Amino acid sequence: MSKRKTEGITEPQARTLRAICQILDSTGLPPTVKQTLDRQILLAQRATEQVRDLLRQFFNVLAEFLADKSDELRDLAVDAVVKFAAMWALSKAMAAAGAKIGGMGADEMVEGLARLAVAEAVAQRSDELALAGLGYAVSGIEELEAAAAADELASEMAVEGVAEVAAGSMEIGAGETMEAVGERLAERAE
Repeated sequence: MSKRKTEGITEPQARTLRAICQILDSTGLPPTVKQTLDRQILLAQRATEQVRDLLRQFFNVLAEFLADKSDELRDLAVDAVVKFAAMWALSKAMAAAGAKIGGMGADEMVEGLARLAVAEAVAQRSDELALAGLGYAVSGIEELEAAAAADELASEMAVEGVAEVAAGSMEIGAGETMEAVGERLAERAE
């Protein structure tokens, strides 16, 4: 095709002209309308197949990328749950230690209250970690539900620790009262 013949025609017209020239070159005869349309349909089908192949490749890469990100998010969620469990265990241990201190006397009771405050702060930090874990836990929601239950248990244990401190204080008071009564009875007996 010379430049002069194709000047001023549109791209679809140029494609049609190229198809006609290819058929003319291969057969030596001018093409029928059907041959021209068949040739253009074949070219369109090839273009469609190429676009389809590109889309398949794109979606395969996208699926692989999303799978990798899902694995990363799952790992982050597991890390958050492990940290939460460690914090929960620490708060449980602190609450238990607070309960033991209640039986040691008035001075130790103050120390027990301080430890309970630390246990509550640890439980609060556990709540914060659980909330942060939600951002990472796209695929780890079940683990976070278990963490919430553990947090509730830690809070209950902290309440039990306070109750044990109170009970210990009452026992100290009762012991001191009984000691005073015993001394008074001993004085009267003399």
